[in-house]
Amino acid sequence: GIKWAIAQIPSHPMRHDLSRPHIGHVAIKTADFKAQQDFYERILGLELLDSGQDHAIYTQNKPNHPFIILLTGGEVVHYDPDSVRPPERAHPFFLSLMTPELSTVLETINQQGLALLRSVTHHADWGGTDVVIKDADGNAIQIVQYP
Repeated sequence: GIKWAIAQIPSHPMRHDLSRPHIGHVAIKTADFKAQQDFYERILGLELLDSGQDHAIYTQNKPNHPFIILLTGGEVVHYDPDSVRPPERAHPFFLSLMTPELSTVLETINQQGLALLRSVTHHADWGGTDVVIKDADGNAIQIVQYP
């Protein structure tokens, strides 16, 4: 799977007194629950922590990292990518994941035949390089490598 992280920014560590809030989990309602489970497990490499008929809780198996929770009851995302620039902003949901090795991510994207919403882009203004893919329901997922 893709090596990534939803993590605290290294220069801004979370504090245990919550004076600097951090993300505990992200919940995503899914239209195709089984396809989304496959995507988040097989493609993103998440570890299933708990599940039921209407939910699946995933972890990166790292201390202090947030969970991703998939829930039933969502809708497939339909949008016109040419209506909004950049196209990922057309989505009601946008997940940004960090990776130390974008080249490895690109290999996985090509091997799995994943659809790109935006090809590899270097951002001179903030220094990162990213690619934007979509999950099984069509939600935009940015995978970014910071310098």
